[in-house]
Amino acid sequence: VAGADVDDAHGTSEDFSYSTLVLKRSGGTLLQHGIFGQGDIRWGRARFYGGLRHQFTGQGDTFLSPNGGATVGLGQFRLRASGYRSFRAPTLNELYRDFRVGNALTQANPGLIPEQLVGVETGADWIGENTHVSVTLFRDELTHLIGNATLSTSPSLILRQRRNLSDGWSRGVETSVIHKWRQWTADASYLFADARLSTG
Repeated sequence: VAGADVDDAHGTSEDFSYSTLVLKRSGGTLLQHGIFGQGDIRWGRARFYGGLRHQFTGQGDTFLSPNGGATVGLGQFRLRASGYRSFRAPTLNELYRDFRVGNALTQANPGLIPEQLVGVETGADWIGENTHVSVTLFRDELTHLIGNATLSTSPSLILRQRRNLSDGWSRGVETSVIHKWRQWTADASYLFADARLSTG
């Protein structure tokens, strides 16, 4: 499978301050486009997947997102593993729109770079006639996370700005059980995620 896509977003914002009687206009354009390809091949009981995406983030940056994985069928059991790299581009709101709540002013930042993620996961499935049980372990490493940084503090104004602050990671396990009785289906699932910044 191969393809291409384009996303052209335009945004404008008008914020009126009743205390200063000032109307502030802001906004911008974010044109993103990318090309992608993905394929899979079967070899005996195993199936291998691979894909690649090249993305233009709309801020003069490009990003390469590879992914790959494999599954092995053993009767009613299926073992699987995958790895991937991805990103999240800053939004128009984060890039161009200032906003104020009370005495806290948060500034936009047109210099933000995309958040990035590298992850791996592995799991197993048991597929019966009427029951499907799935368990997945995962770990994701995140970099350049976007957040609000406090620049200065005074009794009259707290000044903040959106910035690429720190790194982080998330790890955990996800489980699900599906069982069918004639026209009825029961579905139970549980997710445990331990997500932390690099500071702990």
